[in-house]
Amino acid sequence: MQYSQEFKEKIISEVKEIKSISVVCRKHKIPTTTVHGWLKKTSETINLKSKVKNKDLKFENKTLRNKLADSELELMILKDLLKKTYLN
Repeated sequence: MQYSQEFKEKIISEVKEIKSISVVCRKHKIPTTTVHGWLKKTSETINLKSKVKNKDLKFENKTLRNKLADSELELMILKDLLKKTYLN
Protein backbone atom coordinates (compact mmCIF):
# COMPACT_ATOMS: atom_id res chain seq x y z
CA MET A 1 0.00 0.00 0.00
CA GLN A 2 1.21 3.51 -0.80
CA TYR A 3 1.14 6.17 1.91
CA SER A 4 1.47 9.91 1.37
CA GLN A 5 4.48 11.76 2.74
CA GLU A 6 2.13 13.80 4.93
CA PHE A 7 0.67 10.61 6.45
CA LYS A 8 4.15 9.19 7.08
CA GLU A 9 5.22 12.38 8.85
CA LYS A 10 2.04 12.31 10.95
CA ILE A 11 2.71 8.72 12.01
CA ILE A 12 6.39 9.43 12.81
CA SER A 13 5.45 12.45 14.92
CA GLU A 14 2.87 10.32 16.78
CA VAL A 15 5.51 7.67 17.45
CA LYS A 16 7.83 10.39 18.82
CA GLU A 17 5.09 11.67 21.09
CA ILE A 18 3.80 8.32 22.37
CA LYS A 19 7.19 6.56 22.23
CA SER A 20 5.62 3.30 21.09
CA ILE A 21 5.56 2.08 17.51
CA SER A 22 3.20 -0.82 18.20
CA VAL A 23 0.51 1.39 19.78
CA VAL A 24 0.51 3.83 16.86
CA CYS A 25 0.49 0.99 14.32
CA ARG A 26 -2.46 -0.71 16.00
CA LYS A 27 -4.35 2.57 16.07
CA HIS A 28 -3.83 3.20 12.33
CA LYS A 29 -3.81 -0.48 11.28
CA ILE A 30 -0.32 -0.26 9.76
CA PRO A 31 2.31 -3.02 9.92
CA THR A 32 5.07 -2.18 12.38
CA THR A 33 7.68 -3.15 9.79
CA THR A 34 6.40 -0.35 7.56
CA VAL A 35 6.89 2.28 10.26
CA HIS A 36 10.30 0.85 11.16
CA GLY A 37 11.25 1.32 7.50
CA TRP A 38 10.09 4.93 7.54
CA LEU A 39 12.09 5.57 10.70
CA LYS A 40 15.22 4.07 9.15
CA LYS A 41 14.95 6.48 6.22
CA THR A 42 14.87 9.46 8.56
CA SER A 43 18.10 10.44 10.24
CA GLU A 44 16.36 11.02 13.58
CA THR A 45 16.53 8.59 16.44
CA ILE A 46 13.59 8.06 18.75
CA ASN A 47 13.91 6.78 22.29
CA LEU A 48 11.21 4.17 22.57
CA LYS A 49 9.77 2.83 25.81
CA SER A 50 10.55 -0.73 24.81
CA LYS A 51 14.30 -0.16 24.42
CA VAL A 52 15.50 -1.55 27.73
CA LYS A 53 19.15 -2.44 28.01
CA ASN A 54 20.02 -6.05 28.83
CA LYS A 55 22.54 -4.75 31.37
CA ASP A 56 19.74 -2.90 33.21
CA LEU A 57 17.61 -6.04 33.32
CA LYS A 58 20.47 -8.14 34.69
CA PHE A 59 21.12 -5.56 37.42
CA GLU A 60 17.43 -5.40 38.33
CA ASN A 61 17.21 -9.20 38.37
CA LYS A 62 20.22 -9.46 40.69
CA THR A 63 18.80 -6.79 43.00
CA LEU A 64 15.42 -8.51 43.18
CA ARG A 65 17.03 -11.90 43.86
CA ASN A 66 18.99 -10.38 46.75
CA LYS A 67 15.85 -8.80 48.18
CA LEU A 68 14.02 -12.12 47.89
CA ALA A 69 16.83 -13.98 49.65
CA ASP A 70 16.82 -11.39 52.46
CA SER A 71 13.05 -11.67 52.83
CA GLU A 72 13.20 -15.48 52.94
CA LEU A 73 15.89 -15.36 55.62
CA GLU A 74 13.88 -12.87 57.65
CA LEU A 75 10.79 -15.07 57.35
CA MET A 76 12.72 -18.14 58.54
CA ILE A 77 14.03 -16.22 61.56
CA LEU A 78 10.56 -14.95 62.45
CA LYS A 79 9.05 -18.43 62.14
CA ASP A 80 11.78 -19.83 64.36
CA LEU A 81 11.17 -17.14 66.98
CA LEU A 82 7.45 -17.78 66.82
CA LYS A 83 7.96 -21.51 67.47
CA LYS A 84 10.24 -20.82 70.43
CA THR A 85 7.73 -18.32 71.88
CA TYR A 86 4.82 -20.78 71.81
CA LEU A 87 6.85 -23.77 73.02
CA ASN A 88 7.64 -22.10 76.33
